[in-house]
Amino acid sequence: MQQAGRILAFACWTDQDPAVVRRRGGGVQQRGEPGGATGRHLRWALAVALLTVLVWSPSLSGEFVWDDVSNLVDTDRLRAPGAVLEAFRHDAMWSAGAEQAAVATYRPLALASFALDFQLHGPGPLGFHISSVLLHALAAALLFLFFARWTRGPAVAFGLAVIWAVHPTAAEAVAWINGRSEVLAFLCGISAALVVSRPGLGVGRLLAAGLLLLLALCGKETGIIFVPVTVWLAGEADGRAAPGRPLLERVHWPMAVSAVAALGAYFLLRDQALTGGAAAGMGHAPQAVMALPAVWARALQAAIMPLDRAVVHLHLWLLEMPSPERVAYGAAAALTLAIVGAAWWKGERVAAVALLWWLGSLTPVALVVVKSWPGLYRWLYVGLPGLLLGAWLLALHRIPGRALRLIFFSVAGLLTLQTQRAIAVWHDDGALWMQMIEEQPDEAFGYIGLGSYVLYRGQRDLARELLEKAIALTPRRPEPYFLMASLKIDEGDCEGAWKAVASRVSTDIIPAHLIGQVARCFEGRGDRAPAISLYRLCAPRFAPCGDRLRGMNPREGEAGGP
Repeated sequence: MQQAGRILAFACWTDQDPAVVRRRGGGVQQRGEPGGATGRHLRWALAVALLTVLVWSPSLSGEFVWDDVSNLVDTDRLRAPGAVLEAFRHDAMWSAGAEQAAVATYRPLALASFALDFQLHGPGPLGFHISSVLLHALAAALLFLFFARWTRGPAVAFGLAVIWAVHPTAAEAVAWINGRSEVLAFLCGISAALVVSRPGLGVGRLLAAGLLLLLALCGKETGIIFVPVTVWLAGEADGRAAPGRPLLERVHWPMAVSAVAALGAYFLLRDQALTGGAAAGMGHAPQAVMALPAVWARALQAAIMPLDRAVVHLHLWLLEMPSPERVAYGAAAALTLAIVGAAWWKGERVAAVALLWWLGSLTPVALVVVKSWPGLYRWLYVGLPGLLLGAWLLALHRIPGRALRLIFFSVAGLLTLQTQRAIAVWHDDGALWMQMIEEQPDEAFGYIGLGSYVLYRGQRDLARELLEKAIALTPRRPEPYFLMASLKIDEGDCEGAWKAVASRVSTDIIPAHLIGQVARCFEGRGDRAPAISLYRLCAPRFAPCGDRLRGMNPREGEAGGP
């Protein structure tokens, strides 16, 4: 941390960079530096990257956590030679050998990067963590260059980029291997925004920006926010967006065409990869729109006061929210949009676009939250720079230089300390789920995760206690029943294992591999009839069940089941 302090001290800035002139619209113009990326700026960018690596280096000792196990450890799909290209033909659950999720995620760039990690580093977690930290550091350096273009100079850009780079909400995206989709979406998206931030956008840069937008979308769905952001910033950089011109003339149409082409290519890839086509997973859009004001408010709270360190599960919070609180969040959302409108009206167009970047990046979040998908902090990764840029252009630039330096060092120090605590939580499954239970004791997800963790380590009594607690909290949730069945299989109670799931959960949503495990339990005990019956049940969805069934006399299964 002493090294980090030296880098911060090196970056102590003056009140105003003389090489920068404020220009209307919220952006800046560099005198004699059309792109802003001079050798001096590159040295600042390197300082940001080094500081980022220092802060996040403790995550290198982390294990495979949560979905890492099913996506990277318990599967060989990403270890195949052609996995890098094959990833673009499937949904995000393909690597785990699981069925397409209800949210219909398509994130081939992350899967392809994991396949490269296997080839470069082998199967251990260290190589994956190294890649995640280096990608985050590169993203922070590029964000500095972007901020340097649209703020008053490199010193301010350094401060904003460092705040984003060391923010503890990034732990879910950086310290958790499977959270890399956020990093890749942002890395490609901010690269596209940086490409269009210089005037004179030629054919080469148009094609590069379009390709980077496509890669951002392939990183994660939230990458779509960079499409309108890059189109408008291209117009700002070229001076087309100046006030007084007709609205249609303020749009950078060549960049708009490039962005639309990127969208078209993305939806073609998504359409061929997902069951249900490109629009799969959009069935809950009306509920998501209604939940958006509350999501915006909770996200802003997390950005300002990132107190939680484990996974945040918002579904129960949304379901139990009283009507007055919903009305208050709706009013707050209306006020926020009014601030954006006022900024635009006053000529602070870049600030308005930055705030819309923040709000727009959270729109897909509402869609997954209403489907009971866990998470919050990692979803702030893409949009937080927009919030920082908007806050600076609208308000923070008015703070005197000495006070601003004090605020920066204080905030950066506090965030770094909280980040170290968050990294420790994401070190292993035990630490993660115990922290989630501490932070959200009324949410079943943490008990399910910890129950699975201790069951895998043979602590059956503790696992049973945790799973019973999860069932008591949410009796309709199927996962604890699946784990309870696994526990009873370990104990040799085949009938109890099948009863634990079949009496509580519809057979069509019981994982096929779990049905196969119950069947194997009966077969190992010599009960061929229930074994064959269950093998028949799971054979259409799980090939090993069909293999076992062919090795037995299927007529014996006609007499009855378990």
